Amino acid sequence: DMVENIKKILIYTLDSASIAEKSYLQMIAKYQKNAFEEYAIMQGGDTNFYIYGKEDQQSEFVGVFRNKEEIFAFYIIGKIGFQKIPTLVQSISQGEMFNVYSIISPYAK
Repeated sequence: DMVENIKKILIYTLDSASIAEKSYLQMIAKYQKNAFEEYAIMQGGDTNFYIYGKEDQQSEFVGVFRNKEEIFAFYIIGKIGFQKIPTLVQSISQGEMFNVYSIISPYAK
């Protein structure tokens, strides 16, 4: 139910060099320059989650999930069920494995 009509999803675990250089912030800035708007920011404790999107011919989203140990960057083409994001962030922050197939709608083609 979180992502419908998914066409593409890329998830990257950033390495220590990317984290130290904060290159993920540069990535977000580049997307913002390309008309991606801030959709959601969640911050609390050791967890930060940022998502930016652009909805024109296709819905595109880019974001970063950061906790005290890891940083994940992602890119999605598809529709996102934003009401599911807090549950997803909570699961990842509790150390549960991120299962891409759990966020894909059974109705996606």
